[in-house]
Amino acid sequence: MKPAALTAATLACALAGWWLPALWEKEAPRAVVSILLPPRAEKAVATATSLDAAVRRAGSAMAQFQAVIASVSGRGASLAILTEGYSGLTCEEAETLAAQLAGEEFARTAGEDGPAFLRSLKGLDNTIAHAAFNAWAEARPETALRAIFSPEGSDFQYSGILETLVRRDPAKALALLRAAPDNGTMSWVWQKVLAAQAEQNPADALAALQSAPISQQRESLTAMLGAMAGKDPQAAFAWLAALPPELLAGADAKPIYEAWSKTDPAAAAAHWLQTDPADMKRGVNQVASQWAEKDPETALAWFQ
Repeated sequence: MKPAALTAATLACALAGWWLPALWEKEAPRAVVSILLPPRAEKAVATATSLDAAVRRAGSAMAQFQAVIASVSGRGASLAILTEGYSGLTCEEAETLAAQLAGEEFARTAGEDGPAFLRSLKGLDNTIAHAAFNAWAEARPETALRAIFSPEGSDFQYSGILETLVRRDPAKALALLRAAPDNGTMSWVWQKVLAAQAEQNPADALAALQSAPISQQRESLTAMLGAMAGKDPQAAFAWLAALPPELLAGADAKPIYEAWSKTDPAAAAAHWLQTDPADMKRGVNQVASQWAEKDPETALAWFQ
């Protein structure tokens, strides 16, 4: 080959070596997984991949559950940081189990700092976040109550863990709630705390209700009457009748009938029949609906 031709061929190969890969990368970019990830994210991706593969290899639902437990154990905290790190498993229950286990393991890495822990839950899958908070709260109930009572804990105010924590020590929960800032979103919390106080310590129920902000007393009173009626409807009626005028005004027996009708609709109906017409009108819907669910034929005959 002539020197000029050799030089031209060499230059063409050099250009092709640069131009063709550049064109390929432009048309077909590399997968994201080929990019170097931070160690924590890289570990999470590996955990999710191995979990997905292990579950997909499993046959029965029980085998998938066992695969989830084996794959998440020891690596749940890493798996938890992925929003959808294990979505798409062949068994929906296995996916839920993976999220719960990941959340519980994530909670074991947390400390006593409630605000910091709540911030760490932001952006996590909802199932993971609630499982993590529940596990964390079981280990430190007082700290968890303070966290729930804070504005940052509003996501967990409607979860079952609130009622569990409050029922352990209603008086302590009430004291913590009184000291918490009221940002206008605590209505549900006041209802749960005062209802537990009324159910477990009826002698202190009135003082507890009066210690609540005026804006929270009306709805909390309804919750308290229902909680008291669940244990002793007659005592709930007596407590209602003895309320001070400012609390008694506008209050009625509706929550008592509603709770009583769930356990003994016939007794609730008999009591309702003996009351004045105004109370009968307010209580009839609860008595009728609950009794009809338990024994529709008897209920219909009684009301006819």
